[in-house]
Amino acid sequence: MKLKKLELVLPRTERSRITSGMYVKLAGVGLVVVVSFALAQTEPAALPEFEVASIKPGKPGARTTFGVGNGGASEVNVTLKALLAFAYRLQEYQILNGPGWVGSDRFNIEAKAADRNADPDQLRLMLQSLFADRFKLVLHRETRQSNIYVLVTAKGGPRIRVSLDQISPTVNGPSAPGAGPNRGVMRMGGGSVIGNAVPLSLFASLLSQRLDRPVVDKTNLTGRFDIQLQWTPDVGENPLSPSGDPLPPPTDISGPSIFGAIQEQLGLKLEAARGPVEVLILDQVEKPSGN
Repeated sequence: MKLKKLELVLPRTERSRITSGMYVKLAGVGLVVVVSFALAQTEPAALPEFEVASIKPGKPGARTTFGVGNGGASEVNVTLKALLAFAYRLQEYQILNGPGWVGSDRFNIEAKAADRNADPDQLRLMLQSLFADRFKLVLHRETRQSNIYVLVTAKGGPRIRVSLDQISPTVNGPSAPGAGPNRGVMRMGGGSVIGNAVPLSLFASLLSQRLDRPVVDKTNLTGRFDIQLQWTPDVGENPLSPSGDPLPPPTDISGPSIFGAIQEQLGLKLEAARGPVEVLILDQVEKPSGN
């Protein structure tokens, strides 16, 4: 876009700074100059796209699985709301507006990228592009003040165990059958969490999936930790896994709540607070047409 340039030659005592979009009166000459021009706007970069993609209705009662990897996305019997939360790295309670079917109807999606080595972040962007194309999705982001939990150290100090190995990197991919979670990974059950050499930011993110609001780590504890936590689920906790499947029931129904367990077993504490929460507002969405 071509911008017009306006220059005024005045004595030094009569010069005044001119700001775009403002009316400026120059002292001593009674001259009012209006400077107004359109600012050049940069078009947002186009999102990457899958080379091929198939979307079909899911089957009621079928097992739910979803994820990205190996140059593609495989989503089985998943709601669009769950997929949006996954693609944008949010929780479902951060997806607002839209018709009821967004959180109830289930879909099977199989998609492949031209680059079979595309990383997970690229594949999530491809999912966003797919939603815009096939679901005619239009949305915008907002940040709102809302209820949150902050994770802090409890009175008496933390009891959480520091990992002996603070250097080795996270191990991606599935763990061996019968083994615990890989390094840098957390595993969640109906009333339990096991973490192997994980930062507390990851633990807070996992808690955000179980509770009805975001959890922000404010412990100021750095490094990697080995976490073992057991509790009896309360009303208000999410009874489903991140993929939407029912979680196995807890082994001990007489145990503490998740709040009590965090304090008793880890020496940490969840406190209610208010804070900024990012949300996605669905402005337009349609059911996809058949393949």
